[in-house]
Amino acid sequence: MNEKEFKNWIKKSQWKFAKSAKDTNPHFYTLIHGVNRLNFIEAAKYINANGSQEWFWKRPYTVLKIDGWKYWTMTTDYSEIILINKTKDFQVYDKIADNYDFYFSDPKSKAVDEAVRQRIGNLPGTVLDIGAGTGLLLEMVSIPVEKYFGIDPSPKMNEIFKQKFPNFRCYKQPFEILKKKGFDNVVSLYGSVNYILPEYINKIENDNPKARLFLMFFNPDYYPETYIKSGVFIDHFVYSAKFLESLFGVKPYQLGNYLVINKHEVREQILFE
Repeated sequence: MNEKEFKNWIKKSQWKFAKSAKDTNPHFYTLIHGVNRLNFIEAAKYINANGSQEWFWKRPYTVLKIDGWKYWTMTTDYSEIILINKTKDFQVYDKIADNYDFYFSDPKSKAVDEAVRQRIGNLPGTVLDIGAGTGLLLEMVSIPVEKYFGIDPSPKMNEIFKQKFPNFRCYKQPFEILKKKGFDNVVSLYGSVNYILPEYINKIENDNPKARLFLMFFNPDYYPETYIKSGVFIDHFVYSAKFLESLFGVKPYQLGNYLVINKHEVREQILFE
């Protein structure tokens, strides 16, 4: 099996969410039962032949990283193998971190930033910044140090953030396992929310029921400009406007290449139309 064949196998496989590991290691799995056994074993062999070693719970695993996902097996005894696992590869964002600010420093990108800033308006109270990246929200909006709480799973993004905003809190962790809740505002800019595993999207509002939400989802037909400029493709989840409306109870509006959920917004804050 080669890389192209492995990617085709990924697309054709049925992946189930591992509910038993929801709070410790969010991931999906696919079973050998009911599928082509030979192809399944070939996929497992491809993972172990082309992956690299990672440690989890003091145990080494061979992990294959492709397009923002990582795949692994629980055994290399292919006579006993029954499943293959996958989860998000958060280190993939490190590949774009060093040049991320440069990619969007042109006048057109800055004009979009200004439109977004005016839409956000003021953020009174505590703020959760999902996918804080290199600190764009802090460049847009004035937020007191003690009110800001950023998260980003990329070690490199987190490093750059702390160089730019050393006094602000930004933690190197994914949203999926975030324990802190009850924020007054939850913000996620430029599609960061599209990388959250779908099983956790409800967690945004469930953990922060009174929060003002400002969430920017990719338009379903949008191919992110970041991928074009960096040459790095990162697989993400796509949501329609209808689905987002059913999920959050408000109709998203279109802002450029994004569908924006602006729930509990203060209308007088909006300057840009």
